[in-house]
Amino acid sequence: MTQLKLEAIADGQEVFLFDKSLISPGAKTYAENGLVGKEDRGPPLALPPRPAVNTTSSLSDRFMTHSDWTQKCLLVGKDCGNRVNELHMSINIIKRGLKTSLEHMMRHSQGLKKSFDSKVDFAVDLDQNMQATGEWEVYLEKVKKIELLPAFREQGEGRDRLSSWIDESVIRKANKQCSEFDQKIQNNISHLVKVVNEVIERSTRLEQDAMAMASKDAESDVPAEATSRHVRELLQDLTALANKIQRDSESIGGVSEQTAVRIENLHKREFFPQIEATVNELIGIHEEWQKAKVKCQNLAIGYLSTLSHIQYDTSMVRPELQKLTMLLQTTEDLRATVAQVIDLPFLYGALIIETVRRNHWTGYIRENVSQTAESLATKRLDEIKRRKKWKNHYGKILPKVVDIINEDIAEIEVNFVSGEVNGDGDASSTDSDQVQAYIKLLTSLGLREAAEELEQEHQSMLSQLESDIADKNLAKLETTKQSDHHTDTSSPAKVFKSGTLAEAYTDENAALTAKLKGYESRIRILEDLLHKQQFRGESTRSEANRRSASRDKSHSPGSPRMIERLHFLETQKSNDSKIIAQLEQEKRELAESLSAKELALKDVMTVKSDLLANMLSQETEFIQERKAHHEEVNELKSRIDELELDLDRADEKLQLENDQLREEVDSYKEKIEQLEQENSNLKQQEEKLHKKIEYYDTRTRDLSQRLFTGFKRSCEVLESMGLQVTKEMDGNLITFKVNRVRGLGRRSSAARSEILEQSLEENGNGNMVSNPTLNEATPEDLRVLYWMDGEPDEERYREFINEIYIDYDIFRDSACKRLRDVEHLARKLQKESKHLRERKTQIEEELQSRLSLRSFKVGDLALFLPTRDPTRVPNPWAAFNVNAPHYFLKQEDSHQLSNREYLVGRITHIEERVVNKSLDNDEDNPFDLSDGLRWYLLDAVPAEW
Repeated sequence: MTQLKLEAIADGQEVFLFDKSLISPGAKTYAENGLVGKEDRGPPLALPPRPAVNTTSSLSDRFMTHSDWTQKCLLVGKDCGNRVNELHMSINIIKRGLKTSLEHMMRHSQGLKKSFDSKVDFAVDLDQNMQATGEWEVYLEKVKKIELLPAFREQGEGRDRLSSWIDESVIRKANKQCSEFDQKIQNNISHLVKVVNEVIERSTRLEQDAMAMASKDAESDVPAEATSRHVRELLQDLTALANKIQRDSESIGGVSEQTAVRIENLHKREFFPQIEATVNELIGIHEEWQKAKVKCQNLAIGYLSTLSHIQYDTSMVRPELQKLTMLLQTTEDLRATVAQVIDLPFLYGALIIETVRRNHWTGYIRENVSQTAESLATKRLDEIKRRKKWKNHYGKILPKVVDIINEDIAEIEVNFVSGEVNGDGDASSTDSDQVQAYIKLLTSLGLREAAEELEQEHQSMLSQLESDIADKNLAKLETTKQSDHHTDTSSPAKVFKSGTLAEAYTDENAALTAKLKGYESRIRILEDLLHKQQFRGESTRSEANRRSASRDKSHSPGSPRMIERLHFLETQKSNDSKIIAQLEQEKRELAESLSAKELALKDVMTVKSDLLANMLSQETEFIQERKAHHEEVNELKSRIDELELDLDRADEKLQLENDQLREEVDSYKEKIEQLEQENSNLKQQEEKLHKKIEYYDTRTRDLSQRLFTGFKRSCEVLESMGLQVTKEMDGNLITFKVNRVRGLGRRSSAARSEILEQSLEENGNGNMVSNPTLNEATPEDLRVLYWMDGEPDEERYREFINEIYIDYDIFRDSACKRLRDVEHLARKLQKESKHLRERKTQIEEELQSRLSLRSFKVGDLALFLPTRDPTRVPNPWAAFNVNAPHYFLKQEDSHQLSNREYLVGRITHIEERVVNKSLDNDEDNPFDLSDGLRWYLLDAVPAEW
């Protein structure tokens, strides 16, 4: 899974979004978040209650109630169908998203595997190459024995050896670093092998689990299409029943009451149960698919969470792979540096071979350039002469045309510049013998492989040179033949485009010679035809004579056709004779003309030899001057073109700027109007902002007071727990401490009690109760509290913030620690109290089992004995005591005192009495005690032992 980038989304592209808080590494599990398995949006689905039977309402009202109920049931059913369809879509989206995520993960995992395998292969090849370069010191000793050719030597002492081309210290350092990096590479690869294999294994296992779960769900779950079809059938049935009940409700007014009652009973007996069953079935289908969605969510998020952990591990591996790549590349560079010692003999030999090849090429090019320069110079002189001759011949007839024609002749320069000189000698002196000598030297030093490779390179170079020379000679020969053919068939008008006057005469003579040869060939053909015709005529005449003789014997003695044929042949023969004579005359004229032209050609060649000396000296000056003029003209033309382009661009730019300025002026006018409108709006907003500022100022003061009060309350809370807050300021650093002070809680409680009593007294006197925290505040605290009074000051604000600053972590830890201490003390006291209660109970039980002698109270166990006063009937019983007389038992029948010698009973009630003989009441003094004596009447029950 990757982060979404809006600019990377194409039109019509599907995007699957996942909640990062559910599946990211380190986050809560999906069960702990409580975000999976929630109910779908919308009210809960439930069957509407069946309408109650009301016999007092009319039939039409009852039918309308039934119709409304069925419509509600229909709405519930449709809602179930819609929600089931939404659940189908949600499950499908979850499965597709999970599938896409797994495919994306596998692509990344396979890419990681391929990348790592390529790094491993590279490391293996690097290790093999490093083993091959292990004997670089042996090769270095051999390189020191190889002397450089003079063409490749540099100035300085010790520069005549091939080893001077490398730095031995750099090679040693590179070899040492290469060994160190190789060990690091092995360690990194051994570590990455485990990590990458684990990632691949986890990815494969996750994909297999997901595929197995998908196949299992596909086998066990009901197909969505079948469920959708079944839901549609149920909705159709439900719709039909609802429509039937609605139609009956609408038509109930046109039927009799008996029929209406029968229809109502039919609805209740058949339709209502069917509707309820259908709706309940739809609700059940919805619940099943909702459970399926929750199950799918749980599985998908579980897989995605595992996938996210795998990708997180993958992201941690990639930097290590990049580090390994850089390490491999660095090691390869170092190995290449060390391998220079081994490859240097071969490379030096390849350099010598390439130098030999270049020398051959340079010689060939130098020869061709020389020949080309001579040929072009000759042709240019011939062209100058030809133009002069043409001008002399046609200048008087067409003077204007001659003036119009450009007399400039194209300049031809062919130069060969060779600068292949290197070191103390000339590289052009290197030849194949030196290559063979170097190969033999390598063989003697034991470098047979390099020698064999150089031998192959040398032979291949020689073969290539021979092939190139043969191809170039063949191409040159074909070009020469084509040029000759072109010269022979060209018209006289094309001759004057280039070349000299002598060449023009030569070409014209060649053309006449060719024409003469054509005529001679034509004459020979005509003679041959004439000879053949004569032979055919004789044979024809002999045959005709034989035929005529035979025909004369059988026919008439004459043949007009043969006579006509003979006359035609004689006429043709005479014509051919005339043509032959004419051609012979033309031949003689051409021969005379040829001899005249040959004489003229000799004169021209003589003039040519005289003029060449003068023209060659002037030609160089004209060429240089014309070249300078051409360069100046070309520079001026290019400058004019540049200036014209700059002028056009400047005009376009000015026009564009003018248009832009007009647009800007118009836009500025519009902006001014908008700004004026905005200004008026801003004034209104300013008034509103002033009101808001006053409002927020009031709120800020209220918040400041509340924060200050909260700070004081927090301090009081700590003081009530026996803790005291101390703050130390060190610049912008505040040190917040909470210390334990013994007795502080009692003092703060007493102080608050006094303040509360004072406030209550003031309230009783009619004064308004103020904030006790503000009353306790000192003037310095109040000064900090009203930091907003006057002009805003950052220092006063900082003082206020520092004043109310509380380190809630320390506050929480101190309060929790104090509460834990109190809880510990409370538990300790509870244990002691429990122990004391148990002790008390034990003592009470012990006391309850002991007889009381010195004092009596309710619940005590007392021993009652009969007194020795036989005059009293019944005989009074008194409690056995020590210094606690006059405690008498109130006798009851349940005591059965007549059968007892003593009674051990538990006191249930004690009645205190005082003797007053003035009342003369026997009940007040039943035991004849002295006046004013205090005595006690005890109610007791026999004790159980």
